[in-house]
Amino acid sequence: MKNKVFFDKEMGIVNASIIGTLNLQVASYEFDRIKKIVDFELCPKVLIVCMNAVEKEEIFNVYLSAVHLRKVYKTSEIKFAFVKDTNLKLYKFFETTARNRGMNVYVFTNNLSAIEWLNSRQNEI
Repeated sequence: MKNKVFFDKEMGIVNASIIGTLNLQVASYEFDRIKKIVDFELCPKVLIVCMNAVEKEEIFNVYLSAVHLRKVYKTSEIKFAFVKDTNLKLYKFFETTARNRGMNVYVFTNNLSAIEWLNSRQNEI
């Protein structure tokens, strides 16, 4: 699997890179992997870079991905910054669906803005 999930000690952020096909199964699997690191490192900041992801989903499965995120993470104290510069309509739908379920999720078009938000005291919810 090409996807990477790790704790970046220098930045204090759980960092995930999604490469290749992104579908409901992959999203659910990666959310579960990220959760293990978040819990182990006690880190409330997650950067998920999807710049090299190829979305293969219908809108309903995007909805189900957001529902799964809420199911895995029972708290809104975790900040999720997704980075994607294309297909933003799909990612914004995911963002809205997750936020409507109490998740602290925001979509950015570049890493710098995402990291700045994660490190800020600003809580979007």
